[in-house]
Amino acid sequence: MMVARLIGDKGVREYVAAAAQVAWRRPDVRFLLIGPQGVSNSSAIPPDEVARWREAGVVESLAACMQDGLALPRETLAAAGQAARRRIEAEFDERLVVRAALDCLEGARP
Repeated sequence: MMVARLIGDKGVREYVAAAAQVAWRRPDVRFLLIGPQGVSNSSAIPPDEVARWREAGVVESLAACMQDGLALPRETLAAAGQAARRRIEAEFDERLVVRAALDCLEGARP
């Protein structure tokens, strides 16, 4: 899953190219592209290019959902972003603790 404005500078085309390579070997894997289209940027990716990626089955684009989501009140979007960040940080912190504990156990073996 890639969440970004759909502009070339964000590496969207590189993500799609990598998705195509992986999908060729692993057709069971899904690739999601989430981000607003039609942004005002010199490297904005045209909607027809995203449509071609979707039609080819390389990625599933959720740009329309993103546009609908941007219509929500700013406070709602901020709260959702903060909640997502807390969940990601908690998961990351938990993995670090588990990895450190496993490393300690492995180091304690005779």
